Amino acid sequence: MAKDNKERAIMAPRGNWQDWRDGGDWRCEDLEPGMRLRNGQVELEGLEEPLDEICFENCRFTEEGFSRTTLRDAQFIRCELPLFDFTEANFYRVSFTGCRLAGANFTRGILREVNFEDCLLDYSAFGSAKMGHVRFAGGRMREASLQDVKWEDIRWKNLANDGTDISDTLLRGMYLSRCDFSHLRISAHLAGGLRIRSDQAPALISAFEVELVD
Repeated sequence: MAKDNKERAIMAPRGNWQDWRDGGDWRCEDLEPGMRLRNGQVELEGLEEPLDEICFENCRFTEEGFSRTTLRDAQFIRCELPLFDFTEANFYRVSFTGCRLAGANFTRGILREVNFEDCLLDYSAFGSAKMGHVRFAGGRMREASLQDVKWEDIRWKNLANDGTDISDTLLRGMYLSRCDFSHLRISAHLAGGLRIRSDQAPALISAFEVELVD
């Protein structure tokens, strides 16, 4: 039976966003489900409880990390998150749109139903993360590291990915039909089950340093 190549939709966050707040400073104890915070500053020091149904739009963060934090049904829109520490964080139905995430560290995190759209992800790190139903669309992801990632249904679409390292990562079931392999670092012995288009084959062969001869 032929496999269904239809792209599975990433589930959107389920926030109601009834509590809109524009401008100001917020502490972590002020954050409640349903809040949409825009054009302000968020103090994350002392954050211990999960964050549910919350949206940050064009916000600044005084602490550079959500390490070991659980975020559910959350949105980040045009937020500045360079070098942010998301180590061992848990994400479920989270979206990042137009965010600067250069150098962000998602190492050993769990990402389920996560969408990155038009984000800057250069030098980001996802090593040893567990990723399920994650979509990277648009934006840029150069010199990033996804080594030893455990994943299910990962899709890249129109993403600049020069130098991204996915070596030491099992690629079975990964859907990269819109990925340019000419600049990726891949482990050939782990590429079994990778799903690509036929016109991508020459670039993939080149990535494995295989030479075609007549």
